Amino acid sequence: MKITTAYKPRAIRFLELYQHEDWTLKVYSISISKERVDAGDVKSRKAI
Repeated sequence: MKITTAYKPRAIRFLELYQHEDWTLKVYSISISKERVDAGDVKSRKAI
């Protein structure tokens, strides 16, 4: 694998605490260009 671009800092945002059975998970988004994650995308990923 050849890396062609330099490292860029990424925006990390806490989104929510997610409860699943006996687990509590912290949900974060990580973005290279500071875009926001759509709440519908998060919901659909939790259904997987």
